[in-house]
Amino acid sequence: MPPRRKLLVAIVVGVLLAGSPVAAFNFWLTSFVERQGREELEHSARRSVALAESRIVRATKALDELASRGIDSCRPAHVEALRQATFATTPVKEFSVIAVDGRTLCSDLGGPPEQRKVISSERATAGSEVLLEVVRLGDRPGQLVRVRRLGNGAANGLAAMIPAELFLAQVSARGGPLDTHARMTTRGGTVITEAGVVPETAAGPDDVLVGTLQGTQYALSVTISLPRSSVAERQGDLRTLGTITTGLLAILVLTLSLLLPKKPLDNPIEEIERALKAGEFVPYYQPIVDIRSGRLRGAEVLVRWRKPDGTIIPPATFIPLAESSGLIIELTRALMRRVCVEAGPTFGLRPHLKVSFNLTARHFTSEEVCTTCARSSASRRSGCRN
Repeated sequence: MPPRRKLLVAIVVGVLLAGSPVAAFNFWLTSFVERQGREELEHSARRSVALAESRIVRATKALDELASRGIDSCRPAHVEALRQATFATTPVKEFSVIAVDGRTLCSDLGGPPEQRKVISSERATAGSEVLLEVVRLGDRPGQLVRVRRLGNGAANGLAAMIPAELFLAQVSARGGPLDTHARMTTRGGTVITEAGVVPETAAGPDDVLVGTLQGTQYALSVTISLPRSSVAERQGDLRTLGTITTGLLAILVLTLSLLLPKKPLDNPIEEIERALKAGEFVPYYQPIVDIRSGRLRGAEVLVRWRKPDGTIIPPATFIPLAESSGLIIELTRALMRRVCVEAGPTFGLRPHLKVSFNLTARHFTSEEVCTTCARSSASRRSGCRN
C-alpha cells in the first residue's frame, strides 16, 4: 500500500477510534438527562395528586362536622356556621347549603347565591355520599371544584367550593417557576385545571416527554408534559465537553459519571423543615413611625430565609409552601422566639413600643395562636427570661 494511502487510512482509523468514545458519551448523556426528566415528571405528578387529595379530605371533614351539628338551612345561625367554617378551612372559599335537586339555596356570603353551572358531577368514591363536581360561577373565568355532601333523604346537603388552580402545584419541585405543563382530570375525563407552559414548540408527540399518574383515593388523573427541547437544553455544557473530549479522556469521564450516585430530587417541604431546625429564618424589623411626631412606635417583623452561604430568599418563594404544608405555624413560633431573644430586652424597657407579626388564616384554626401570642407578650415584658 502506498505511503500516502496508509496515511489516509491511519487518519480515518484514528478519527473513528477517537470519535467512538465521544459518540458513546453523547448517547449516554442524552439517555441520562431524559431519564432524569421522566423521573422529575413522575415526582411532580405524585406531588400534585397528593396536594389535590389533601384538599378534598380537609373539605370533606369540614362538611361532616357541619352536618353533625345539624347545619342544613339558610337560617342566620346556620349561615354564620358556614362563615366560620370557611374561615377555618384554608383551601375552601365558600360553604353552601344545597337542595336535593342540586340548587344552591344560600352560602356563607349571604344574599342570593350566584348562578352556578355544573360541568361534571361524579361520586368521590364508589358508594360515597360525597360528590366531586366541576362548576363555574356565572361568567367568571376559571373553574372551581365543589365537594358536595348529600343530605339524608329529602334533607338539604352541604357543599364546599375550592378554586381549581389550588389542586395543582404552582411551583416546580426545585422551588422555581414551572417549566412543565400539568393537567388534572376527574375519573370521567373532565379537565379540572391546567398549569404551567403548554409545550407549543414541540414538532410532534414524539418531541414531548409525558408522565401520567392516577390517584388511588379519588381517581384524579394528572398528566405532566415537558418538551424534549427543554431536556436538551439541560445537556448544554456537558454536550460541549463530550464534543471536544477524545479517546481516553472521554472513556474516563464516562466511567466517572457512571460511578456517581444519582442525586435525588429536592423536596422543598423537607428543605423548609431543615431550615427551621437550623434557625435559617431570621426577622427583619420594619420601623413603625408616628408621622405626626416622628417618634418610633414599634416595628413590624418580616421573615427572610438566610441560607448558610448568605443568600437571602424572599418570602414569596417559601411562604405559600409553608402555609399549604402547615409549617407556617412552627415558622411563626420560631420567629417569635428569635425576636424575643434579639429585641426582647429592648422592647421590655420601652413598654410604649409595639412589635407586630403577620398571621395567616391557618393560625386561627385553633386557639393555639392566642396562647402563643400571650406567651410572647409575657416574655417581652420580662425581657425574655421565661
